Amino acid sequence: MRQKQVQIQTQLDFIESCSKALTDHGCLILNYHTLADNNAYTISKIKALFAEVYLVDMVNGSNIMFCCKNTVPYSDEAISERAEALVQHVKIPLKYYYRQLQRL
Repeated sequence: MRQKQVQIQTQLDFIESCSKALTDHGCLILNYHTLADNNAYTISKIKALFAEVYLVDMVNGSNIMFCCKNTVPYSDEAISERAEALVQHVKIPLKYYYRQLQRL
């Protein structure tokens, strides 16, 4: 049990360092694998560091977490315009993932 606590604290220390390094409008994107026994604690600590936190539940069992220092316009119009241009470059179905976002 102690090893898990040290591992989680180390991860949280890294996330806190990233939060401090980001600009006011920066976002940290994490590949977040949940640990059932510490998930609520970890999420609460992350939410305390960031203004908004979103999660996309991936099919393979992991999650992509978007941790934003500032509030993000969360509307179809604002996102659609940016996503259309970006999709042309990255060839990833960004609108699909946008619809999967869950605000924590």
